Amino acid sequence: MKKQQQNTKTSWVKFTLALMLMVMSIVANAATYYSTITGNYSTSTVTQWNTNRAGGGSTPANFSTSGDIFIIQGTGGGSGAPHTVTTNSTWALGAGVTVQVEGGATLNQTSNITFNATAIFKLDAGSFFIQNSSSAAGISAGVENWNSTATITYTNTGIISSVNITNNSHPNVVFQLASNTGLGAAFADVGANPAVAGNLTVNNTAAKYVALCASAGNAICTVNGTFSITGGIFNLSTGTSAGSLNVKGSSFSVGASGSLQTTATTGANQINFATSGTCTFSNSGTIGAQTVNYTVNSG
Repeated sequence: MKKQQQNTKTSWVKFTLALMLMVMSIVANAATYYSTITGNYSTSTVTQWNTNRAGGGSTPANFSTSGDIFIIQGTGGGSGAPHTVTTNSTWALGAGVTVQVEGGATLNQTSNITFNATAIFKLDAGSFFIQNSSSAAGISAGVENWNSTATITYTNTGIISSVNITNNSHPNVVFQLASNTGLGAAFADVGANPAVAGNLTVNNTAAKYVALCASAGNAICTVNGTFSITGGIFNLSTGTSAGSLNVKGSSFSVGASGSLQTTATTGANQINFATSGTCTFSNSGTIGAQTVNYTVNSG
């Protein structure tokens, strides 16, 4: 009986050691890589990334090793940072891989970025992401970790799906469409009850419109920062039922070239000024003929 207990203990020790070695091997293979220049990047080219901020060190073997972190260097980084990294071919990031954009740096998506479901897309405070591709099927996967002071700018037809804009996960948002080629009536209709953690700015919708309230109607959109339409059209609801917009920032403005409208066929749209302090309202543009009710927080 004693010998059997010793054998069991020995087997457990061997198993534990094997497990520890396996974990150490995985950790040893994972590394952090930094962008080296401003320019076009492709996942077929590993030489544009180094383990040293100032250049040198080693380059990644691939873009699918779990635990690897790819950092686009921001203000204060090495090698002429902050960098603007442009995807000139499809990026495919494997399971457990992280892409991190530091403050002051820019990731310009001209070709799609596809994230594995467990890959992480991290935007640090003061960083920038430009969605300049025609599809967002890939960017909507993975795990988003976005600071509320980062900025995402949409310049093309692609739109990050509703799963990533809910629960205040979306940071500052700017709509700056260059053309309406290939667009339908709506540029962005991102699902039920979306929220923007930062500011929402509509600069240009290329004769189309931006619609963040659900097409099903009765949705509540929340903008925790300022709301501004300097040009283009913001649609409160595209469905049959009216939508609601909560603005929690310090200002709400519609510029001379801006338009606030709704294509809802029933009900009255609602705009709630829900800031805890003062919210300044200004309009020199167009507010549609449909009924809009306004509510100001008590106090």
